[in-house]
Amino acid sequence: MGSLPEKVKRLCDAGLDSIRVTLNSPHSNFFRRYHRPKGFTLQTDHKSLDRSERKRPLYFDHLLVFPGFTDREGEVEGLIALIKKVRLDLIQMRNLNIDPDLSSSPWEGEAEWEFLEMIRVLKMNFLPPVRLF
Repeated sequence: MGSLPEKVKRLCDAGLDSIRVTLNSPHSNFFRRYHRPKGFTLQTDHKSLDRSERKRPLYFDHLLVFPGFTDREGEVEGLIALIKKVRLDLIQMRNLNIDPDLSSSPWEGEAEWEFLEMIRVLKMNFLPPVRLF
């Protein structure tokens, strides 16, 4: 759905009250690596959410999470910026199925937070509070 912003706008005009956009990262390079999009980009998803904002539906972000990646400082900061930009009301977190024994990762050496700390920081940054589950 998020890859079709013009259709999202038409659906909102017709009464759409929620939208679910799945992402694994607020950063284009990681988004592309995982989703391997054809004909759309992370910015297309953002555009869909921005267009939806006009009718104020309940935003539903399907965030794929992986401890050690999603709780890195840069990821959390990017999530905060994205959530504030599109004013998400709800984030559903789902386990990102990646082999936890990866021997080399593109984010090795970057500061990571504990996963529960990441959730606490996300909750602190939103008024009204974003619901996380």
